[in-house]
Amino acid sequence: MSDFRAASRYAKSILQLSDERGILEKVNQDMILIDETCEANRELALVLKSPIIDHSKKSQILDKIFGKKVNPLTKSFYELIGRKGREKMFHSITKEFRKQYLEVKGIEMVSVTTTFPLDAGLREQVKSKAVDISNRKPQLEEFIDKDIVGGFILNVGSRRIDASIKTKLRKLKKELTK
Repeated sequence: MSDFRAASRYAKSILQLSDERGILEKVNQDMILIDETCEANRELALVLKSPIIDHSKKSQILDKIFGKKVNPLTKSFYELIGRKGREKMFHSITKEFRKQYLEVKGIEMVSVTTTFPLDAGLREQVKSKAVDISNRKPQLEEFIDKDIVGGFILNVGSRRIDASIKTKLRKLKKELTK
């Protein structure tokens, strides 16, 4: 079985179990914490993927980092992952969990890149446009990038609307140099 399919199945299992126990929101917060920690700490990700480091040592590391911060179900889950020798998939599982959680909740990840911070009015317009595109509740991430010069780049799921001045100038240059 591919790592992606296994990660997807593990994520689905903990998602369903946490939902049955009524602690889905808490486990989601745990998965966000674990995912962000793995993203921010390359060494942790490398340790988890290393075939040289013993499974029990990896479990001890995870317990020291997350043991007192996460729900007992989450702790049992990463201990199970360790016993099965699947620590290398741990970060993939957290990412897949987050993706499935958003799907279950009917939420679409939306990112907007502009050259300035959005005010409340523009933020609502972006969310409204995202709802028009995906018919789902948007979870908005905002990014500032001065290199786009002006305009915006909107990503809704797998769709992208690039209305940046940088892209328009690049297209114009391409047309003029033909």
